[in-house]
Amino acid sequence: MNTQSPITPATETTMANAIRALTMDAVQAANSGHPGMPMGMADVAAVLFNRFIRIDPAVPGWPGCICTTWAGSASGRRMRSIAS
Repeated sequence: MNTQSPITPATETTMANAIRALTMDAVQAANSGHPGMPMGMADVAAVLFNRFIRIDPAVPGWPGCICTTWAGSASGRRMRSIAS
């Protein structure tokens, strides 16, 4: 049974800020890329993954996995930040 407390908008903002920080670190570590899209869409990603998308990390090949679909795109870095 899931006993997690509900996620508030303030918590989603904190999550979006974490996504932004992970994105900046990844771009810096790779010494390549541009963080604009992942940082700009961090709020959207936090809402999508908290309210609509359900992921079971124990089953990485779940149908419709956007991690696989977007892995090679410019959004791949954001998706890896979120799904990790």
